[in-house]
Amino acid sequence: FRETDEQLKKVGRLVGELGGRQKKTDERFRETDEQLKKVGRLVEDLGGMQKQTDKQFRETDEQFRKTDKKLKDIGRLVGDLGGT
Repeated sequence: FRETDEQLKKVGRLVGELGGRQKKTDERFRETDEQLKKVGRLVEDLGGMQKQTDKQFRETDEQFRKTDKKLKDIGRLVGDLGGT
């Protein structure tokens, strides 16, 4: 009976240890999950910023092309005036 009682106590301690380890594992999982969610939000924010940057680049490029065309037109007009 004593031997069985000791074995049961030993099993109880092991089960308790496993429960404690499982709680720690669950806590680490929750922390990791939260960190991954934060990373996901940051990546999403960066994607939005990249889209905004791309849009601004396209607008700037379009303005540059318009300005370049106007300068070329002015250059031709000045050339025409100089030729007359």
